[in-house]
Amino acid sequence: MLDTPNFKSVYGKRVFAYHASRLWNALPVAVRSEENVEKFKTMIKTILFGGKEEFKKKAFMYKQ
Repeated sequence: MLDTPNFKSVYGKRVFAYHASRLWNALPVAVRSEENVEKFKTMIKTILFGGKEEFKKKAFMYKQ
């Protein structure tokens, strides 16, 4: 799990470090722990093309 920086402004929440850590933490453990790059890419594509909205809800469920 990556630490998500805490920003008070709307502009701070547009930073790559904020969104990247949220999205990475929302990935299932099986995907995050995959060591084979090709298999990782396939798993990511499946998640992103399958249920993009549910993935976003999971990533930003604690959004203030």
